[in-house]
Amino acid sequence: MLGDPDPRIHVDLAHLRALKGRAQSISFRPRQPSHSILNGQHASKIKGRGMNFEELRHYSSGDDVRMIDWKVTARTGAPYVRVYTEERDRQVLLVVDQRMSMFFGSVHNMKSVTAAEAAAVAAFRIRDTGDRVGGIVFTTRICTRCALSPPCGH
Repeated sequence: MLGDPDPRIHVDLAHLRALKGRAQSISFRPRQPSHSILNGQHASKIKGRGMNFEELRHYSSGDDVRMIDWKVTARTGAPYVRVYTEERDRQVLLVVDQRMSMFFGSVHNMKSVTAAEAAAVAAFRIRDTGDRVGGIVFTTRICTRCALSPPCGH
């Protein structure tokens, strides 16, 4: 059995590609769906001049004057600003440790195999959602980089 390595110890590309079906069962999406199709698929924590209305709040110094809601300001007599959230496409960089410290484990798998499988499943799922994914695999001597993939459909 010299030519057939044990899949619990060594991982190969064919094995990782076979995991693509498992990627359908996981999700990295936020709990609340984003509704705008113009800027991206993921709600950003950045509040700014996006397309989705977030809240109406009192004007405070430093706020953008262009964001003042003049109708609400006229009705209440106090200045109010509209706050919007932006949406962004997500760029994901997966980092996989394959140093010697990862080559131990249980009867089921080595930690190195489990790390490679987890990264492969995550990469498949991220690509399926249309986001860009890249990776870095580092060992004791070599660091291998894989550039960010183009978004799906491009």
